[in-house]
Formats: sequence, C-alpha cells, structure tokens
Amino acid sequence: MKKQLLLLVALLCLTNAKAEDRVEKFGIFNHVSVGAGVGILDGISFEAAAPITDFVQLRLGYSFLPKFSYTTDISYKDNGQDKETDVKFQLNQGNFKFLFDILPFRTSSFHVTVGGYVGKEHFVKAWNSSPIYGLLPGEGLLVGEYIIRPNDDPTSPDYGVANAAIQVNKFKPYVGIGVGRACPRKRVSVTGDFGVMFWGSPNVVAKADDGTWQKMTKDNIGHDSEKAFKIMSKIIVCPVLSIRVNGRIF
Repeated sequence: MKKQLLLLVALLCLTNAKAEDRVEKFGIFNHVSVGAGVGILDGISFEAAAPITDFVQLRLGYSFLPKFSYTTDISYKDNGQDKETDVKFQLNQGNFKFLFDILPFRTSSFHVTVGGYVGKEHFVKAWNSSPIYGLLPGEGLLVGEYIIRPNDDPTSPDYGVANAAIQVNKFKPYVGIGVGRACPRKRVSVTGDFGVMFWGSPNVVAKADDGTWQKMTKDNIGHDSEKAFKIMSKIIVCPVLSIRVNGRIF
C-alpha cells in the first residue's frame, strides 16, 4: 500500500512538473519574438509577438506595400480644346495591425486569427504629373464623365494639380487561418497565413480646393463608367496571403 501511495505521489509530482514546464515555455507574456515577412496585398510586414496563454498569441506590427506606380494619359479640356496630360497612379497601402492567433490544439501550430488593421484610407492615389493652370469653369481632367479640376489656389502646394484616390476604411477587421507559431517554441519558426481584411465599400474621391476629399457618385461618373464603379464598390474584402520568419528573443 505504501509503495502504491509513493508511486501515486511521484506520478502527481511528475505530472505537475510537466505542467509547470509547459507554462514556463508559454506563459502570459513571458516570451517575445520578432518576425518579418512578405505577402500578397499585405506587402512587407514586421511584427512582434508574445503568448497570452498556451492557446492564444498576440501579434503587433506594421505592413506596407512598396509605392509601385504607373503613368498613363488622361484627357482634359483646356479653354475649349481637347488635350492630354500624364497622370500617375500609385499604391498607397500601409497599416498597423493587432492580431490574436487562437491555437485550439496544444500539439498543433494550426491557428485561427482575428484582429484588425488600422491605417491609410487611400489605397490608390492619382494626380497629374505636370501642373495645369488657367482652365475655364467646368474644365478639368475627365474620369468617365466626371471632371476633376486642378487646384486653383496659387498659394497651395497643389496648385495646378488634380488629385483623386480610391478610398477604403481606415479600420479594417481581419479574420484568417494559418500554420506556425509567431512566438516559436524553439528559436525560429516559419508561419503562413491566409485571410481577408474587411475594408468596406471602396469609393473614388477627388480633392477639392479647400483640401477636403469629395466622393464621386454615379451621377458624377456618367453612364460609360457606372458599371465599373458599381463592381468596384462591391469588393468589400481584401484577400491577404503571407509568409513570415520569426525569431524568439527570450
């Protein structure tokens, strides 16, 4: 009987030691890792991660897309004459992010992620490369049948420039799934994630002389462009596919 009791005590001590060892490995904010990665529509990202419990890890970071741009010709009216000018389109994606990885299985790195991105609302920006001055009332760059007038204020840094953008929400909730631990059990890990940002209904906006951004409506853009703008306005989610390398600091 004594031998059986001693065996039971030893077993309980061993079990408790293993449990304590597990908590020591992944306790509440007792480790920190840093990571860097690349992704589709997430761009280049840098993150810091820490465990909250054995089943939840917190990630904080910043991601951005390089400012790729291209230039094309856009028509405009100048004192009654049809002319063209170069207009540059540029990606303008950059977001801070806070994400919670929920790991439902202790022995697996599969995780479900929830959180959000907070950042720039003008996903794509556009402006004419060469300033345009002295246009008559009602003249400007033609986008569909909508006229975007260059800034008429000589004291403004945007004088002669017409600015437009594709606008999304500043706050973008995120849900996704992935494999790998952002805060690795060993020193290094590789993680992959796929999810979606809910960035709202995109709008095309133009910058007025007073510096405010005015939304273009179907009444502004004309029949020829209405279908394209209607389709774009229904793309309320942005897919995100990313891969990262993570290293635990302590």
